[in-house]
Amino acid sequence: MSDYTVSASDFVSLDPSSPDFLRLKAGSGLVNVGSDIGFPFNGTAPDLGVYEQY
Repeated sequence: MSDYTVSASDFVSLDPSSPDFLRLKAGSGLVNVGSDIGFPFNGTAPDLGVYEQY
């Protein structure tokens, strides 16, 4: 298991009223580093986050 540092800079928005709430920014270190558990994903691996980067 790898360790990841998560910060506000990984997300487009942390405002719950925003449609981009908890969406990862392009270039975040959390994109394409998850484990394939059978759900569809884009890229080389799933993203660590609520939404898959599109």
